Amino acid sequence: MKLISTIIPVYNTAKFLCRCLDSLIAAQPDELENEIILVNDGSTDNSLTLCQQYADKYNCIKVYSQNNQGPSAARNLGIKMAQGKWITFVDSDDWVDANYFSLIINYIDNYPTVDVFVYNYYKSYDTHKSLDRLTAEYFKVLSHRDVLSLLRNTYDSKFLLFTPNKVYARSVCKENFFYEDISLGEDTLFNLKAVLIASTFCSWMRLITINTIMSCRLRAKSINQIWLLIWSDILPRSWQYIRSMKNFVKMYTFKI
Repeated sequence: MKLISTIIPVYNTAKFLCRCLDSLIAAQPDELENEIILVNDGSTDNSLTLCQQYADKYNCIKVYSQNNQGPSAARNLGIKMAQGKWITFVDSDDWVDANYFSLIINYIDNYPTVDVFVYNYYKSYDTHKSLDRLTAEYFKVLSHRDVLSLLRNTYDSKFLLFTPNKVYARSVCKENFFYEDISLGEDTLFNLKAVLIASTFCSWMRLITINTIMSCRLRAKSINQIWLLIWSDILPRSWQYIRSMKNFVKMYTFKI
């Protein structure tokens, strides 16, 4: 079995894809067998050609294609095909530091009972980049109860908003999935369910560099879809989720 599966949904990102893949290849430890899963989501540029070129050159890269269904469906296919004991998600316009995998492996080795690792990351914009920092008090191993308490303030803790700054045990992902019918907030919903599954979390310092993250305004339809999922799927499991999602919807909803 592979140690780490890195899942990358790809849709019309040929402009950034080589930088992403080159950084992941450069970060691969020679002595370990990881895999990079590229899921082409119906790209109409030359993204698929680039994916296939990299797969022909590097044995650790696998390419799958589907009709355009969105990044959540692409990630779900990647989870289904992943062979790793651990799973990470990287967007195709992201790039990682040279010590990306070595730091992950170090923490996996030192904290064998942890199910999800969380770390800081950079947001990179056209003119500058900024460190999106977890609150210092969360640099520790957190029990299931500790993480549930963070749901009351999801935005300020910056703990559950995204997937690219986390490493998940295979068991957490295989029992989880991304909602495919919403276009915003799918990462947070995935992480909320991961909280229910995982027994222990661990967080540490910056590791991954993230390209531009755009601020968006949730439309009424998107909000309704999110609340429907909360009430029908997540809410019956824990009332803590409803408190977290109130903050989540407030964070993404802006006045015109």
